[in-house]
Amino acid sequence: MSDPKYRLQLFKFADPTGGTDFGYGDLLAEFPNAKHLGYATYLNDVGESFCTLNQDDSALSALRGYEGRCHMRIYRGTDLMWNGWGALETDANEEDVILYGYGYEAGLYWSLSDWNVQYQTSQIDTIVTAAWTRAKTTLSHSTLGFVTTGTIEAPVTTSGGATALVLPKYSMFYKRLLYVLREMCAISMSDTTNNVVFEITNSTTPTFNFWKDAGTDRSASVIWTWGGPEIAKFRAYGQPVYHRNDYYAVGSSPNNSALRKTGEDATDLDTWGRRTEALYMSWVRDATELEGAAKFRASRALRDITDLTLRFYPNTMIPAGATGATYAQADTVHVHVDRGLTNVDTNLLVSGQQVLWTGGAEHVNVLLQDRGGS
Repeated sequence: MSDPKYRLQLFKFADPTGGTDFGYGDLLAEFPNAKHLGYATYLNDVGESFCTLNQDDSALSALRGYEGRCHMRIYRGTDLMWNGWGALETDANEEDVILYGYGYEAGLYWSLSDWNVQYQTSQIDTIVTAAWTRAKTTLSHSTLGFVTTGTIEAPVTTSGGATALVLPKYSMFYKRLLYVLREMCAISMSDTTNNVVFEITNSTTPTFNFWKDAGTDRSASVIWTWGGPEIAKFRAYGQPVYHRNDYYAVGSSPNNSALRKTGEDATDLDTWGRRTEALYMSWVRDATELEGAAKFRASRALRDITDLTLRFYPNTMIPAGATGATYAQADTVHVHVDRGLTNVDTNLLVSGQQVLWTGGAEHVNVLLQDRGGS
């Protein structure tokens, strides 16, 4: 695989004085020779980036006064791999300066819901659409006004189903809209295998989407094995302390009637002994939904490995989003790691990636999870 070439661009806001359009303005500077450059993207969370530049680079002076008020783009050849807010943090000494950027999802963190917003018997996509509209349009001086509204799908009640999920009640009180969207994703996945995902795309015209079931099952074609020619290192994080096989779930329906469900995994009880957890859920419609949500939590509590990171040898893996990549975020792949204590041989969800370009070499870390569900 040929060595990739990276470059960094920073842009002014389009109208920083009028406060009506914080989209792309003039190019401030381009840096084709950063000492170190890295970026990361995560499912349903804020992406991040950094680059280290030499203080002797004459282009740096153009950034003065624009720290935290500019856009950042990272290109891999001609592929736009990352975009977001630039220089939101800086760390400088007499030789170098490090610029840190955050994905456009940070604009959702900066935006709050109104006080005492109430939804009754509403579909998830209705709540998502309202939250996004507030972040983009309703709030004056919104930093997300330039982002295009793309596809907002209605999550469904079952894996691959067609019946839209309806929340009986949902309330917001000056809640960060990022948290609202993350909650909508978590609620929508429930005890299904659907990967409910929101995103602001990496493109020259960033677009907000909300997908009811993102990703592709590539477990038959993408098989990563530690000890092979690509994977250099791995980190498997297990939390047996949180292992649970017995639950007592209590929920409240819209008419305030108490709902209760219990469940246990008889086979796991024989192996682990009883490990019990109490759950309270305020948004369930009925006993059936309470049971489904509790079962989803229970399936996650049986996982041996909660997070797995694979580090690939330099210049052996094309990162997701680049031309020729064999995987994308939210895809399912098969992973086999057999080393000492660690024994993983299963299908996992690609939940994020971290990429570092330094010394002309590209290092890719892929973050994976067993999401649970049924």
